[in-house]
Amino acid sequence: MELTEEMEKSVRSELDKIQGEIGPSFDTGEFSNKIIALVDYLHDSEKRLIIAIEKSQHLPPTVKVPESGRAEFGWLPYLFKHAKDTGSSDPLVKYLQEVLKRVFGKYESTLESLLRLLGILLDPQITREQWIYLEKNMGEHDIIAGDGTIVGDGKYEDLDKDWLYAPVWYLFNLVFPTDVARFTPPKPTAPFNSTIGSGLQSINIAIIGDWGTGKYESASGYDPATWVMQAVENLKPDYVIHLGDVYYAGTELRYPPGEEAYNFLDLWPNKFSGKSFTLNSNHEMYGGAQGYFNIALNRRDPRSSPFSVQKGFSYFALEFDPWVLVGLDAAYNDTSTLYMQGGIGTEKLFPVILS
Repeated sequence: MELTEEMEKSVRSELDKIQGEIGPSFDTGEFSNKIIALVDYLHDSEKRLIIAIEKSQHLPPTVKVPESGRAEFGWLPYLFKHAKDTGSSDPLVKYLQEVLKRVFGKYESTLESLLRLLGILLDPQITREQWIYLEKNMGEHDIIAGDGTIVGDGKYEDLDKDWLYAPVWYLFNLVFPTDVARFTPPKPTAPFNSTIGSGLQSINIAIIGDWGTGKYESASGYDPATWVMQAVENLKPDYVIHLGDVYYAGTELRYPPGEEAYNFLDLWPNKFSGKSFTLNSNHEMYGGAQGYFNIALNRRDPRSSPFSVQKGFSYFALEFDPWVLVGLDAAYNDTSTLYMQGGIGTEKLFPVILS
């Protein structure tokens, strides 16, 4: 994104206001780079959504397929652009306004500066007609993204309005990075790195991911998380590994509170305690990794966690000669927009490993 001189001046003004409220710990340069990267990503996401809308209308595409972005974030440029419209009657805009207030709470002036900043940088391309079509049809499953994703508004579908907590908490993390939980335990010893299955010819490891949806309350009996875990229990595994993702943001106290407990930990079978591992992921990071470290791994009392063998660390290694299975935290030090690409850090953080 290239900024005009007037835009640069306005951006600097809003960044200075945010720093004035937060203090010198707020790095205007780093934040500026990340917010511009976010805006570019959202613009590309919007293009993917527009293509999906036009395809469902049997119209030729008016935009080219971008290199980045995901259709599920495509509604955000329009929503953030209108977030300051207090008189809006659009239900999605009004819901985003509620989410923003819940997330930023007492930091009202910071939120106002942030919304003005996004208003300067965002340039939504979706037309009013396309937006009306989207709101009318996204519940009918008629809109299909380029990667085959069905754009719907049901629970956990791409345009489920509660997903808005994810990007808003991401913005909060950018503004208040120190609110994210510490990477290492308060009293670190050493991460789990041990030989397993001593004396056995083989071991059985069950691996699941994106399991933190919670128990569905459905009249039809639809309950995928329960079904998956029942299948895992039938395998009688020696160890179970969860690859991460508790929805919507793996929260502890952040709003909506208690997701890491209600949607994940409370449903984890006791029989797997002491032989379970769980990894961090992008959704846990939206919650500042607080639910992951404080609830799932229970850093306050790691021995009481079903994942006690991790000792509060978000990475581990299982050795079963001649195999070594390494679990890496590819979320905490991920510098990509919205933690979507994964990464284990930079050369500055880990010079020995990455140089």
